[in-house]
Amino acid sequence: MDIFYKALLWFHLLGIALGGAASFGHPVLGAIAQKTPEARPFVMRAGKGLSSVGRAGIAVLVGSGVLMVWLAWDITAMSGLFWAKMALVVVLVVNVVLAGRAAKALAGGDMSAAARLPAHGMIGVALMLLLLAFGILAFR
Repeated sequence: MDIFYKALLWFHLLGIALGGAASFGHPVLGAIAQKTPEARPFVMRAGKGLSSVGRAGIAVLVGSGVLMVWLAWDITAMSGLFWAKMALVVVLVVNVVLAGRAAKALAGGDMSAAARLPAHGMIGVALMLLLLAFGILAFR
């Protein structure tokens, strides 16, 4: 089981990398789109790709995280930090869904959605950093 747990941990770290790339990449793409309007078609394509990477990262994180907790931890004895981390995971998933809806609305021509995307990007970055901190503290 030790080797399986270590493999799951590696997948979890991969999920962090994928999710982090999307969280940090989307605000950069947004800044490029605002400064250079001619780059917007590229930014929209790149944003779709980053969104797919981010969603894959979240799926890997949730799947590997659930399996790691199930295999190696007593869920009834988890600390408040762990449960705070789980609440942040829920908030992150909601933010990703809302950002995806805003991006689809923008692609459909709703320019008011463009104003919401930077906030989703900043929230995503903050949530990733908080999740990393809570994960380190909860499992030290």
